[in-house]
Amino acid sequence: MRAASRSHRAITRADIDVDDLERELTEFRDVVDGWRREQLARERRIDDARSHRRRLLERERDGLLRREQELIAKQSEHAAEATRIELEMEQSREEAERARELAEGLPERLAREREALRNERSTLEREEGKVVGTSAMAKLDALREAREMYAERLGLWFEYGQGERLRLRFKYVDARAPEKEFVLAVRLRGSAYEVVECEPAIETIESLARECNRSNDFGKFVRDVRRAFVALANGTIAMDDADPGSPTMVETRRSTRSSRR
Repeated sequence: MRAASRSHRAITRADIDVDDLERELTEFRDVVDGWRREQLARERRIDDARSHRRRLLERERDGLLRREQELIAKQSEHAAEATRIELEMEQSREEAERARELAEGLPERLAREREALRNERSTLEREEGKVVGTSAMAKLDALREAREMYAERLGLWFEYGQGERLRLRFKYVDARAPEKEFVLAVRLRGSAYEVVECEPAIETIESLARECNRSNDFGKFVRDVRRAFVALANGTIAMDDADPGSPTMVETRRSTRSSRR
């Protein structure tokens, strides 16, 4: 009887131990499952963080690549601009050197030029004096002999055409356009000059022609016409500045010839 009682107590304790064990196993399994879920969640967070970081790095890399391309493009532009500036500086240095070379001895050259012009004008006036009192053809012949002397120094060309027509072309008149031509054409009727062309028109041309016929001084007539052209082209300008032999007009002619060379 006592043995049966002891066996029943042993079975009861075993049943209790099994129940506890199953409960502990269940709790342990829950703990393990929770730990696994936590690990999985942690791994997902890590993966998400890695993916986010990778996207950030990729965007940063793309931005750096674009920036690099922009910098390369700007570097090329700056290099081209630097080359252009260097070329302009070199041209400026060359122009400055040429200007310095031209400026050397300029006062002496101007003095020689003025003296040559005075001599040529004196020669022209002597030639004009010879014309006075001669026939109409003698006047034209004397003027034709002087045209070469006028052409280079004073920018004045004579052209003898049909019908005893003498055409004069003036340059170095307009300070803004020294090569622009102003034209005067005259012909002889008997021993009197008649204006047949004046381009551009001068309001006083008829009175200048009458004075020329009165004084029989064709050289003065040419100078007066030139002064009128200069005043017309340059506005209210002093007559001394319009003088073909003045330093201002000589300098204009020299600058124009230098630019043509």
